[in-house]
Amino acid sequence: MIVVIGGTPGSGKSTVVGLLSERHGLAVVSSGSMFRDEAVRRGMTLEECGAFAQKHHEVDQELDGKVTKEVLERGQKESLIVDSRLQAYLLQREGATFFGVHIDAPVNVRAKRVAEREAKTASQALREIKERERSERTRYLEIYKIDITDLSVYDITIDSGEKTAEEVSELIWSKVQG
Repeated sequence: MIVVIGGTPGSGKSTVVGLLSERHGLAVVSSGSMFRDEAVRRGMTLEECGAFAQKHHEVDQELDGKVTKEVLERGQKESLIVDSRLQAYLLQREGATFFGVHIDAPVNVRAKRVAEREAKTASQALREIKERERSERTRYLEIYKIDITDLSVYDITIDSGEKTAEEVSELIWSKVQG
């Protein structure tokens, strides 16, 4: 079984993925973690690495290819949960079977969450979220011809704005099992 969790920055994806993994014994593959590691390796902030990747498509192509390959290989042997904004689209292109979940929340809620998590102001977090979303949408359209605002690849969409991570994870698990 492969469960792909996509969604917007600050929507709670990573927290929900952690809960599902911990409670239900699912191995995790996180493209966001891989991208963050790449930013650190390059000595860049996440925003700087995103801007760099916008001009150097090989950064995304290499990382996304690694994630897709890992998911396809491991998903044949074990149950996985994938934390990625792009993998549902790439796995669909590969003909893979998965359960797709998109998580979203109002942008002001997401900015508050990111600000608390990263010890910055909500206005700074909001600016960074908007830039990250713009950068990723542009890159994914240019590189893969994928519009990440097209949610038709997902089985369900959840608004996490007024839900706890626990509520979201249990809702997802009930749908996966259903």
